[in-house]
Amino acid sequence: MTVAMQRLKFGLGVALAVVALDQALKAWMLKLVFDPPRVIEVTPFFNLAPAWNRGVSFGLLAHDSPWAPWLLAGLAVAIVIFLLRWL
Repeated sequence: MTVAMQRLKFGLGVALAVVALDQALKAWMLKLVFDPPRVIEVTPFFNLAPAWNRGVSFGLLAHDSPWAPWLLAGLAVAIVIFLLRWL
C-alpha cells in the first residue's frame, strides 16, 4: 500500500469518527434538552437552551428561498472534493 493510500484511509477514518461523534453528541443533547424542552442554567450568565438554525453559521441563508438548500449542498460537495483532493 502506498503512502498516499495510507494517508487517504487515515484521513477518511478520522472524518468518519468526527461525523459519528458529532451526531452522537447532537442526539444526546436533543434528548437531554428537548425531552422535555427546558433551559439548563450552567452559570449565571450562560444557559443552554434549544434553538434551531435553518441556515449556516449565524443564520446565513436561512430565508425561505428555494435555491438556498441547493447552494449549500453545492458548496458542501465542492468542499468535500477539495478536501479529498488535498488529502
